[in-house]
Amino acid sequence: MALEAALSVREHERDAEKMDLVATGPSSPFVSIRHTRAVLLELIDRAQRELILVSYAAYKVPALVEALRRARERSVVVRLILESTADSAGALTHDSAEAFKALRESIEIYVWPLEKRPAGSRLHAKVAVADGELAFVTSANFTGHALDQNLEVGVLVTGGQMPRRLKEHFQALIAGGTLARA
Repeated sequence: MALEAALSVREHERDAEKMDLVATGPSSPFVSIRHTRAVLLELIDRAQRELILVSYAAYKVPALVEALRRARERSVVVRLILESTADSAGALTHDSAEAFKALRESIEIYVWPLEKRPAGSRLHAKVAVADGELAFVTSANFTGHALDQNLEVGVLVTGGQMPRRLKEHFQALIAGGTLARA
């Protein structure tokens, strides 16, 4: 009976999880695609409590900044985890936090300090999580070209365990000191 109960719970969780393909760039007749910019902005607009956004590069994203401003007006806690020019060891020419300087006083920005990572590694993830209920994992950085023009692909997960687990992963990296406040 315990095994049947566990299986029932797992099936319920699987059924509660929905995945959608998200992309930017050229389309094909084989896949119906949701646009990267639209999905990211929708995820931010749906957040009620907490947002975690992770990107290697960020610049030229006024619509993203405006969506985050609206989220803060709803009292959503906004945490950005970004690569910095200093921690990229010269690989980045634009400090990602600069894209969000208008929000600097109302959001939390974290970095993966160079001294806490293996030599040569990068903060290269591109993830957005809203309330532990929606997760967008994408190849797209938070840049104008990536959100509107590049060939980028990602997956939007609604419900299930993945959004919660991603949220907990980044919260644990912050709490454990792997990620530091910028």
